Amino acid sequence: TIGQGVHMWVDVLPGLANTRGPDGKTRIKIGSNPIKALLKGIYDDHARIHAMQEDASTIAKAVKKLNASADKTDAQSFNQRVRWTNTKEEHASRIIEVVSTYFLTQKLKPVKEKAKNKAAYKDYIDRLVACHKVMRKAMKVKQTVDPAAVDKLNAAIKRLGELYK
Repeated sequence: TIGQGVHMWVDVLPGLANTRGPDGKTRIKIGSNPIKALLKGIYDDHARIHAMQEDASTIAKAVKKLNASADKTDAQSFNQRVRWTNTKEEHASRIIEVVSTYFLTQKLKPVKEKAKNKAAYKDYIDRLVACHKVMRKAMKVKQTVDPAAVDKLNAAIKRLGELYK
């Protein structure tokens, strides 16, 4: 049982941590509340933003490939266009999923308009608008092969990332 003042040690690969457990193995001490420590790791805003940026980069590559092959009519090129279109759709859907299930559901907590702290309400609205913009821009890149739409998606993701530093 983990209790007050008792620490749990988690094994890691040698060289990744310079802490040694009581038995001499390379380990990380995660404190007296390991569940809290592990759950804290789940909520990594930067990792979510980075993943969305990677998805947007993949979408940009797909748009570039689709535009480059637009005039080709052979079966192989058609097949590649279908694959790039599916990739673009998949990555845009991932972005929408991350915003809706992570940022809107887990991170964004409602603040009443009549709250005493007006700055908190403004921050809430700013985050809500930023999430909505990312979702709308991701939806838009599904509908087009315009590189400008990808640029707008990247800008929206960047803005969301600035709010969750």
